[in-house]
Amino acid sequence: MSVRFLPAWRRFLAFGLLAVVAVFEIRALRIDDAGRRLTMVARQLRGERIPRSERTGFYFDSGYSDFLEEVARRTPREATVAVVVPQRPDLYRYQAVYVLAPRRVVEEGQRSEAAYVAIYGRRWERGAAGRPLPNGTLLAR
Repeated sequence: MSVRFLPAWRRFLAFGLLAVVAVFEIRALRIDDAGRRLTMVARQLRGERIPRSERTGFYFDSGYSDFLEEVARRTPREATVAVVVPQRPDLYRYQAVYVLAPRRVVEEGQRSEAAYVAIYGRRWERGAAGRPLPNGTLLAR
């Protein structure tokens, strides 16, 4: 169906709704973030490897990616890892499950089932079992 065959009121309504969507999209657009993303695309096109902490999956906390990569490096693939992370946003837990796969990841309340406890955002000073990580601590149980 061609646009010219639509009644005028339907064309007006369609363009009006399109304008409303455009206004809301422009309000949500972050110019500084768009520039960062374009710079990252250029770096990737040059063949540069972009660290996980700079990619968009960790936009909510860039230091968290370094922490998870180090937990993955220091724990066996078949281990169960309890992660102690902020409750909000849920992205902390989702990213831990994704990055630490195939390890089993459990929440703080199930740490008795885990061979390792990864604590994000603070250092655990008690005993020799804790190993410092970037932005956190890894405890072997």
